[in-house]
Order: sequence, then structure tokens, then C-alpha cells
Amino acid sequence: MLDDLMLDCNMHDPARLAARRLGQPDALAPTAGFAAVGQGGDSRIDRGYMDPWTVQAVLGVTVLDMTGLSDHHALVVDLSHRKLIEALRRAFPPLAAWDLAA
Repeated sequence: MLDDLMLDCNMHDPARLAARRLGQPDALAPTAGFAAVGQGGDSRIDRGYMDPWTVQAVLGVTVLDMTGLSDHHALVVDLSHRKLIEALRRAFPPLAAWDLAA
């Protein structure tokens, strides 16, 4: 599974962080399956992956409805400017590889 591989590489899904740490379960909403019937149905296949420092700058994730423009919805990841700068300077410990898995 791609998530397992990415977690092994210590890359994190910002939507998972938003859902599990920020109380935003809608961040895990489906992003695909909004076109022709028989295309496969709703699924969350569009994801972002962030390193173990910058993911901690996530303030929220929104699944943006793109109906009529695309068969996929877009992800909007909002970041804290201050936390992002701190993350790039490695001012705090990285998030553990499998910390968001459970």
C-alpha cells in the first residue's frame, strides 16, 4: 500500500494529520469518482505528502469541490507561516514515521 511505503520513508499525509490531530474528519473525504458512472466510485486517491517537520505546520486541509471542472476534487492545505519557517530550520523534533497511522 502506498501509505505504508510513504510512512516507511517518514513522509506524512497532511489530511491524515488534520483529521487525527486537528479534529477535521472531512479532510479525509473522497477526492475521486465524481465523473461517469462506472468509473470506480468515491475514493480518496489524491493526497499530499510532507516531510516530518513541515507536516507539523498544517493548520487545516479542505477537499475543494471541483464538480463541473474535474472528475477529481482538489486538496487545499493551509500552513502556519511561523511553523513552516520553524520546520525548515528544524527548530523542533520531526514527527515519528508511523505517528499518524493509528
